[in-house]
Amino acid sequence: MKLTREPRILGTALLVAIAAIGAGFLVAPRKPPAVLLPDPAPDPTVRRVELLAPGAHALGAASAPTHLVAFVDFQCSLCGLGSEDIRRQMRARPGRLRLTVRHAQFSLSHPHAPLMAAGAEAAALQGAYWSMHRALLAGQSRFKYASPEAARSELMRLASRLKLDRARFERDLGSPSTLARVDADLALARRVGATLAPTFFALEPGEGPPIRLSHIHHLQKWIRDPANW
Repeated sequence: MKLTREPRILGTALLVAIAAIGAGFLVAPRKPPAVLLPDPAPDPTVRRVELLAPGAHALGAASAPTHLVAFVDFQCSLCGLGSEDIRRQMRARPGRLRLTVRHAQFSLSHPHAPLMAAGAEAAALQGAYWSMHRALLAGQSRFKYASPEAARSELMRLASRLKLDRARFERDLGSPSTLARVDADLALARRVGATLAPTFFALEPGEGPPIRLSHIHHLQKWIRDPANW
């Protein structure tokens, strides 16, 4: 029996559609596998005393029963979100938590993170670490597509806005002691496996091992539960 013209056209169209779908499967780029981060858990490989070694910048009462150590990259947007959430919770429950901040391993996609870290340390020498910390996280967009010259200019603009001694700030920005301070944190980040920013460690009362919080969602869940601190 002969096929009429209309069924022949429909049949041809169906074959073309099937072939196109098959070709799509062959050439479509595959999504990279999702990075599976471990759930929050005590990490016996990390020593509390190492995380709390002198030289880090801390916010909150030294007598606070719980300490939170954050490894941050100033070009990381999640670090900015985490910092806001932590400060908000600390204001709501004063005296309960002490925050210690260290520099994390820098991402290759954040070329200005080393300069920003040095800027925070240079500001610290004039007693303005936390002011610069907040300014850098709030102003990340101004660094995102900046050239090296523009990034340095923006850093100097922030120094002026914070009323720092510009000449001293610029001198300290590249001094060996400032760079050594950043490098010490990077070495610690490597030792404790803080290879992604942000990474947090919660040190609860007692002598138990730190709890590793490997993702911003882990931090938010932990810090919003009053039972934890």
